[in-house]
Amino acid sequence: GVAAMAPAANLPVVLDELADSVIGGVFGSFALAAYAGSYPDVEARDYVRPGARLMVQSMQQRCLTDPGTLVSLATAVFSDAAPWSRNPAEGALGRRLEENIPTLPISFPVLLAQGGADTLISSAAQDSYVADRCAAGQQINYRTYEGRDHMGLVTDGSALLPELYEWTADRLTRAPAVDTC
Repeated sequence: GVAAMAPAANLPVVLDELADSVIGGVFGSFALAAYAGSYPDVEARDYVRPGARLMVQSMQQRCLTDPGTLVSLATAVFSDAAPWSRNPAEGALGRRLEENIPTLPISFPVLLAQGGADTLISSAAQDSYVADRCAAGQQINYRTYEGRDHMGLVTDGSALLPELYEWTADRLTRAPAVDTC
């Protein structure tokens, strides 16, 4: 089976929701670097305002766990505006994000978990993605966890953890998968 915890499955929606936030600048910088590095029609300069280019380039060169990311995050917090000169879900980047939404059928049981208090990947974005996949015939066991944010979904005390162990054990014994579509 496939288990996914708060995946950024629908990046156009996620980046659109985060476009004006600090975390959107950080997360969007990583996405922009990946897409600009993979697709010649996606140019970072088309999306990042001139005054934010150095900050975005600095973020793109770091890993989220790199202590230097805190410097970039602090810079973003004290910046007077979002780094974007246009919405990252538009233009060439938006088209490339759209074509990378996972829409092919998955022939294995799928568990998708979402924190109800997640501010990085919103419940609305996940609900929309799951509804689209269900409408296309994908079987999904979709579970939401109220009060859990993005990282809290997988930390001690989360109801997901014992459920995930049970779901995995069921896959190993080939127990029928639950479809919540």
